[in-house]
Amino acid sequence: MASPLAKKAKTNHLASPDALRFLTSSQAQDVKAKFGTPTYVYSEAALRENATQATSFPNAFGLTARFAMKAAPNLAILRLFDSLGMHIDASSGFEVRRAREAGIAPQKISLSSQELPDNFAQILDSGAMINACSLSQLRRIGEARPGCSVGLRFNPGLGSGGTGKTNVGGPSSSFGIWHEIADEVEAVAAKHMLKVVKIHTHIGSGSDPEVWQRVTHMSLALVRKFPDVTILNLGGGYKVARMKTEKGTDLAICGAPVRETFVKFAHETGRKLHLEIEPGTFMVANTGSLVCTVQDMISTTKGCDEGLDFLKLDAGMTECIRPSLYGAQHPIVVVPKDASRVNQPPQEYVVVGHCCESGDLLTPAPGDPETIAPRNFCPTEIGDICVIESTGAYCSSMSTHNYNSFPQAPEVMLAMDKSLVVIREKQPVGQIWQNERQVAPETRIVHFSKYHGLGNDFVLIDNRSQTEPLVTPEQAVKLCDRNFGIGADGVIFALLGEEGCDWTMRIYNSDSSEPEMCGNGIRCMAQFVSALEGRQGEERTFSIHTLAGRIVPTVFANGAIRVNMGKPELNGPKVPTTLPVDKDGHVINTPLSVGGQDWQVTCISMGNPHAVVFVDHLEKGWDFDVVGPLFECHMVFPKKTNTEFVQVMSRTHLKMKVWERGSGPTLACGTGACALLVAAVLSGRAERKCTVTLPGGDLLVEWTEEGTVFMTGPAQHVFSGETHVA
Repeated sequence: MASPLAKKAKTNHLASPDALRFLTSSQAQDVKAKFGTPTYVYSEAALRENATQATSFPNAFGLTARFAMKAAPNLAILRLFDSLGMHIDASSGFEVRRAREAGIAPQKISLSSQELPDNFAQILDSGAMINACSLSQLRRIGEARPGCSVGLRFNPGLGSGGTGKTNVGGPSSSFGIWHEIADEVEAVAAKHMLKVVKIHTHIGSGSDPEVWQRVTHMSLALVRKFPDVTILNLGGGYKVARMKTEKGTDLAICGAPVRETFVKFAHETGRKLHLEIEPGTFMVANTGSLVCTVQDMISTTKGCDEGLDFLKLDAGMTECIRPSLYGAQHPIVVVPKDASRVNQPPQEYVVVGHCCESGDLLTPAPGDPETIAPRNFCPTEIGDICVIESTGAYCSSMSTHNYNSFPQAPEVMLAMDKSLVVIREKQPVGQIWQNERQVAPETRIVHFSKYHGLGNDFVLIDNRSQTEPLVTPEQAVKLCDRNFGIGADGVIFALLGEEGCDWTMRIYNSDSSEPEMCGNGIRCMAQFVSALEGRQGEERTFSIHTLAGRIVPTVFANGAIRVNMGKPELNGPKVPTTLPVDKDGHVINTPLSVGGQDWQVTCISMGNPHAVVFVDHLEKGWDFDVVGPLFECHMVFPKKTNTEFVQVMSRTHLKMKVWERGSGPTLACGTGACALLVAAVLSGRAERKCTVTLPGGDLLVEWTEEGTVFMTGPAQHVFSGETHVA
């Protein structure tokens, strides 16, 4: 932990509290309720407006507006700007790849990088442009691709930025080729027959518009040295007014003199230059808000004239490092739980982050991250929402991700219709260390219990000690091996509850795949956690979080388990299947040819996909071992499928065999039993409550008039033990 900040600003430079930029108080509350805090929120309307301004920048002979994607490289933002006519400025080979993965055409990508990537030749071959940022880069390009077209990034000898750390021009900057060695650049380009088609300059973020215009003249002097240049890229860095005391750049005013300069240059030389600009901060800074919660408060005022009142947020330098890095200023707004406090006299607070780092300060003095600058807010309490505004640029993309092992916050788009759409999920905590490895392979002892539900058997592991499964999918395959392992259809992990549930269940199948849910497995899980809680023999209802959603089993004193399986999903594409749907979007008794035979298939999801097929006899007229795997992997099931073959014994008795996705033939499938009852009811073959006979025994399944499916059946403990896992 760093030494404490010692200085305090003499005056509160923001006398009146800030106001929300584009969110309303109720929308901020909705964000917290739906996604938790901290959460980044972006305004689609503001993003669209900024794209319109950038693509309307004054120009004489054509314009390409490139989004400096390092500012906010989220897929949804990249695709939105692409659809609005923006091109891309990439700062690394990895950003090039990220843009390509987002669907951006290579011809719309330009790379200017401090580190020329190893695959630069392939990037050039794809049609993307590279601006050489040093003589070394230019030589490497010439040696690898002699005769190709290339851009040159020059340091024009003059820089400007909001702070010294954002100034990327002048003699103190390493960005670009120093303008005084342009003759050497000409020689290297000539040696390798390189065609210099673009001159690129960029002087800093938050730069002075007057300095930016002066650099235009300096850049044109460089253009004169290279007769093949048709493009002049003047970078970006346009000043954005984050704070109410700041003045932002008007692109129309800033660009008008530049346009006239291009016209004058054309009259003098006959060369009509195409203009490129690369706004990043301008495009996204004021389109983003970070919704946080005041999670604690500290006061040092008692008995101390220099004491302060601190608001501790559940966010900080892990989400917004700009204040800690160079004293950047962000509007901060408290949204109190009690709205009447907004009208009360403001109080002075210092806002700090949640990191074990004294530099995690969100209210520094302007340009001075070492000085505390209190601000005025309405009287604030723990639990109030706190919105950090103007966090669209260089916040999510440039923070100290995972410091103190905090996961990355989710990102949400406030769409044009005012809906909130997730554009990046909250990072699973286990992902932080998932790439870490032991120095040497280690053998661990894992304690387990084996249960079965009608012969569908599972290894169950108490996984409350960590948030990811204790064994890998590959290790699960070994545990499930019936000759060399414990033997099971899958491994179930009992984790601490998520999203308000008592427990969380994860499953690895015997082939290492991970299903969304398992009906027999959930009953075994219920018995297992009853034992873990010391509640055997008691009636107990649990809520269990699964990849298919919230499942609620009830364990009765006699050992039976009744499970609320939720409502079936009947929409074909959501099952998912690509089979044609009826007028209601359902796939019921739809023809499908498999293994040279014609079948009638009904598709249902019980949190996992099922194909239900009714047959005249379960043992005659077809080969289960041949047809089962063909159904599982058929192209009309994009996530594969579980397949239930059903013989109707009566309107209250159904008999089935199942081929499970990832496991093959099993003695029982609880979700399959539920799916086949729904299919039988939809096709008029059965009542809403039936006994379903599986190879391992009977289940009682009911589909209520309200649409919920209930499954009742046993789950039995077989044995417990420990095993070595390597």
